[in-house]
Amino acid sequence: MGLVNDPTLIKYRNLLEAGDIEAKKLALMESDPHIAVKKVLRLKGRELLVFNESFKIMGKVYVISVGKAACSMAKAAEEVLGDLIADGIVVTKYGYGEELRKLKVIEAGHPLPDENSVKAAKAGLRIADFVGPKDTLIFLVSGGGSAVFALPEEGISLRDKVKTTELLLKCGARVQEINAVRKHISRVKGGKLAKHVKGNLIGLIISDVVRDPPDAIAS
Repeated sequence: MGLVNDPTLIKYRNLLEAGDIEAKKLALMESDPHIAVKKVLRLKGRELLVFNESFKIMGKVYVISVGKAACSMAKAAEEVLGDLIADGIVVTKYGYGEELRKLKVIEAGHPLPDENSVKAAKAGLRIADFVGPKDTLIFLVSGGGSAVFALPEEGISLRDKVKTTELLLKCGARVQEINAVRKHISRVKGGKLAKHVKGNLIGLIISDVVRDPPDAIAS
């Protein structure tokens, strides 16, 4: 599930395309990452409400937040979940970090990944492996997640990955095309991180890609 499916945002997007000025103001407010997460993530006792779906919190709750809006989204999750959060990590672009109450923040390279991107992705995999059958992982995704959260496949170096991204950027490849390549040379993208999760996995996605194709957002 993702924020890209919010009917309110879809309505504003249609109005924006028609040139509605008021819609622009409302869309900016509604698309604020912090507000957006608080709008769809609610807690009633041990029941977690996400959009119109209900999840019973039976074990521990973990949080991974990646992208340029990672801190804003994670802060909202902290405010909603409070002490239910057992552990987590927030990964964002250099200069975008904020101090959070419970979650550790790592700043990493963007648009090209760096050693911190690899460090963050390894930490994310460790957290995913912690998620047991009764636990829940909340995965918060925003634009820029591909670069700041990067772990090359076996046999591929970080330098190879950076060079590939540079070549794709220089040749004018679209973000969908760049991310399609990134998925095949990464150990965490394209759903690979999700395979490590044994419990519930809830994803909230903020789109920075035209027409909001979920598979193209942060790969």
